[in-house]
Amino acid sequence: MNEKSKELEVLSQRIRKGDVDAFALLIEKLKEELIGIAYRMMEDLDEAKDVVQECFIKLWDSRGRIRKEGNIRFLLRRMVVNLSLDLLRRRKRESQMRKAVLREEREIFELPSGEQERFVRELSLIFSHLSNELPEQERTIFILREIEGLSTDEVARILDIAPSTVRNHLMHARAHLRREIKSRYPELLNYWKKL
Repeated sequence: MNEKSKELEVLSQRIRKGDVDAFALLIEKLKEELIGIAYRMMEDLDEAKDVVQECFIKLWDSRGRIRKEGNIRFLLRRMVVNLSLDLLRRRKRESQMRKAVLREEREIFELPSGEQERFVRELSLIFSHLSNELPEQERTIFILREIEGLSTDEVARILDIAPSTVRNHLMHARAHLRREIKSRYPELLNYWKKL
C-alpha cells in the first residue's frame, strides 16, 4: 500500500467516526481527480462539479457504513461513474443531450496559434464528438481506461463487471473510432499510432 493509500485509509477511518476536518481534507485531496472523471464522461464542467458534490454529500450521509477495509478512493470513483451515468441517462430520456456537429464546435472553439497545438485541439474535438456516438458502456470504459489511465482491473471493479468485459468493450470502442476516423478523417490516421 503506497503512502497516499495509507493516508486515505486513515482519513476514511476518521470520517467514519464523524470527523469533519478529515472529510474536508478528503475533499481537498480527491475533488479534482473526481471532477476530471465526471467531466470526461459528461463534457460539462458545472454538471461534473455537481456530481462530485453529490458524491461527497452521499458519502458523508452514509459515513457510518463505510467499510473499515474499503478503499475510499475506489468507492468515490465508482459513485462518480454511477451518478454520471444516471445523469447521462436522464439527459437522454428527456431528450436534452445535444449532439453538436464538429463544424459548429470548431466555430465556437478558439484555436491557439501553432500547427501542432491546433492539430491536438482538433483531434481532441474529433474524439469527443466520435466518443459520443459510442454505446454508453463502451464510452464509459473508453474514458476510464484510455483517458483517465485506469487499469483494466480498476475499470472492472468500478463498473462491477469482469475484466474480460472491459477488454471486449474497449476493443469495440477502438474499432468504432478507428472506422469512423478512417472514413471521416483519413488524414489523421498517420498521426494516431494507437489505431
